[in-house]
Amino acid sequence: MISGILGRNQDDCGLYGRRERRVHSFWTAPRGLLKTDRVGAVYESIGVAHRVVPHCGHIAGEKPMVVRLSICVSLIFAVLPASADMSADPDNSESHVLPELTVTSPGYFDYTTLPERDLIERPFTESPGLETATSVVGRQEIEQMHAYSVVDAMNYVPGAWTETRGRKVKSFFSIRGQRYPYPGYLIDGAWFREFHEINYYLSAANFDRIDVVRSSSALLLGPGGMTGMINLIPRTYTEKETQIESLYGTHNTFRGNVTHGEAGENYNFGISAGYYHTDGSSDMNARENMTNLYGRFECALAEDVTFSWVNFGLVGDRQLKLAESPASSTLQTREDSFDPMNSYVTVAKIRHEPDDGRTTEVLGNYAGRRFDGHRAGRPDWLEEDYEYGTSFIHSEELTEDNTLRFSGLFNRWVSPTGKRFYWGRPADIRTYSGMIADDHDFGRLDTSIGYRYTREHVEQFDGFNVVGSASAPLRSVQIDDEWGDHLHGTYLGASYELTDDKSLFGNVAWGQLSPQPGMLDADLQKPDDEDRYK
Repeated sequence: MISGILGRNQDDCGLYGRRERRVHSFWTAPRGLLKTDRVGAVYESIGVAHRVVPHCGHIAGEKPMVVRLSICVSLIFAVLPASADMSADPDNSESHVLPELTVTSPGYFDYTTLPERDLIERPFTESPGLETATSVVGRQEIEQMHAYSVVDAMNYVPGAWTETRGRKVKSFFSIRGQRYPYPGYLIDGAWFREFHEINYYLSAANFDRIDVVRSSSALLLGPGGMTGMINLIPRTYTEKETQIESLYGTHNTFRGNVTHGEAGENYNFGISAGYYHTDGSSDMNARENMTNLYGRFECALAEDVTFSWVNFGLVGDRQLKLAESPASSTLQTREDSFDPMNSYVTVAKIRHEPDDGRTTEVLGNYAGRRFDGHRAGRPDWLEEDYEYGTSFIHSEELTEDNTLRFSGLFNRWVSPTGKRFYWGRPADIRTYSGMIADDHDFGRLDTSIGYRYTREHVEQFDGFNVVGSASAPLRSVQIDDEWGDHLHGTYLGASYELTDDKSLFGNVAWGQLSPQPGMLDADLQKPDDEDRYK
């Protein structure tokens, strides 16, 4: 007798960081549930199921309740003996053999490790030597943690550190202490130069998985791989699904989110709307409101061509929380706010796969941010920036065991008003980058060798202090129409399969990081590029 379905759930007081997965039996599920009655009838339930999940994590220290609504509509079928007497008890003196019954269910992906290594299907896959240095935060894990933002979802990645400052950039995320610059961000393979005002409000519910390359030896994902990379993979739907979630906690903190997705023979799409509010700590100038909007569409333009387009919109306002001791007294009393604060991000991708051994992806991306700042006793100000870029990657099997990949990237970031600590000083920086990598499969040994070239063109930049100088004439340096140095990076990675369940992984890399535009040392000279060996 089938008494229910098996589902993955947390124990009632599972902490976010424990990552325990236990199997429980419960009576509601998105796809219905199977039952058997006394005479062998088998049917699926029809109706509306409400799942209430107690949770002892926190929104500001509370224990919110998550109410998830699943609508289940299924066909009824039965296997009954023709002469069965529904009112009579079965004759226990005789044995009954039912015909064989096979029950199947669509797979429910829970990414907790990297997908199988396939350089044609996923051309951005990094060196095999970095597989153990890559953490994956999957969709079920995001749901079990009740993570609101991308930063929340990555809190328990090994080696992760989140700086929650509460000021203009609310949260910085770094791995293994790799800061200044911080790890780079991509959405579906599209690289963004500026992401620090978006990640702490971008809803994690709209992603299938988050790939975090903890090593500073990334090459495929884009420039800046010497400080780690984070690739956000948008959610793809394979069937019709609707999900509603809400939480409430201390400081009048409320969060709600509605997502819906469908899939057809040659298309799938998903849409989502969410809202977040908190009054924040008392008398700390910490109120926040944010609306999250999301939409993604994917379709087959031809037998070997697919197109996808994903969009994110963030609209809201926030007060910049007052600093606490030992911060300066000025920051402990300065009441700033952004109202409104609007952000928009979009990524479009065309994928061409003419056969099983070749694929090309072409991406275009844009992000715009506009924050209106306010402070008592001074005029209002505007912080605005935008960026756009394009990139491509091609992966081709030269032989059955040898795959060649190469890519190119262009990005332009513009801030007409300046922003953060260099507000009032416009900026315009263009980035050019290219990569080539060769992977070879020698049976038990997989190897990869690659090279990346990057160069920046600073059309305009002004805003960094001169290192070691506090005198007024030397506080900042303006750059106009200047090319940066040629930056190079190489890596060699490998994995070796000792036995069916044991492998060795190794990766070595050398790369260069340039100083921030406009930075000079105490002798008014540009600092040398930094060489890093990993």
